[in-house]
Amino acid sequence: MSDMSDLSKIEQAIAELGSDDLAELRLWLAAFRGRNVVSEPRAEYQIGGGLVAELAGKARKLAAEDRARLVDLLLGSLDDAADPDVEETWRAEIHRRVAAYERGESVLYDYDEVMAEAKRLAP
Repeated sequence: MSDMSDLSKIEQAIAELGSDDLAELRLWLAAFRGRNVVSEPRAEYQIGGGLVAELAGKARKLAAEDRARLVDLLLGSLDDAADPDVEETWRAEIHRRVAAYERGESVLYDYDEVMAEAKRLAP
């Protein structure tokens, strides 16, 4: 296992990234998920320069277990950045559903019945 201080330094540096560098890192991570970046000769070109390239270089030196942990942490951070349009759309949908329920227009199902039906359909 690699030195945890390296992983901590990478995590700290990522936390300090500006929005442009973070967006660039997110693109790199998306590309990373489906291939072995260590053997990818064009990785530096695809990653770009600057801090992101430096972090990616350090990340490639980590043990596989630590790289996987780092990828999980970074991908999890994408969930933290809520899209205001999506949030507003969900808020409107919630209000629509509550209003339909209050008007008696919604069909409600018992949880146990739904789960029994789901188990029947997908044993």
